[in-house]
Amino acid sequence: MDKSKVGQPAPGIPVAVDAGGADGGRGRLPENASAADRCQAANWQLAVLIGWTELCQAGGALLGRPPSGAPACRGQARVPDWCGDWNACGDLMLEYGVFPAPGQIDKKVVSMMYGQQPLGHLVVADFPTHGHAVRAAIVYAVIGRLTNRMPQTAVN
Repeated sequence: MDKSKVGQPAPGIPVAVDAGGADGGRGRLPENASAADRCQAANWQLAVLIGWTELCQAGGALLGRPPSGAPACRGQARVPDWCGDWNACGDLMLEYGVFPAPGQIDKKVVSMMYGQQPLGHLVVADFPTHGHAVRAAIVYAVIGRLTNRMPQTAVN
């Protein structure tokens, strides 16, 4: 097995947006990337930022070694789908203290806050559903907090 490929995305899989080098220099998504591709890249980027290693894709799922090492599952576990699952996203929102800005969730834009600090907003029409846009905004806000800036896919 070629160890240089471990943790690298499979050919054709979009890579994470740059987070000050946290993406290992893999590059940026094209501006016309689909919402699904952007969310997969955001999940990948966030996993790297919080300490997941040896990331890979398997059948649409993102797998890797969690920060805890996952000794009960031979060192590999499924990365939470923060952009796609309210349970995972809710836990993330609580852990990092980001939340939708009061009165700023409507059918057009989702704005995010950390305390009194605005973190940016996403356009709802760029996502398949309103809920999907809110979850993506939460993930982008956490990435923004961890990197001290918002990713390129968010609008400040």
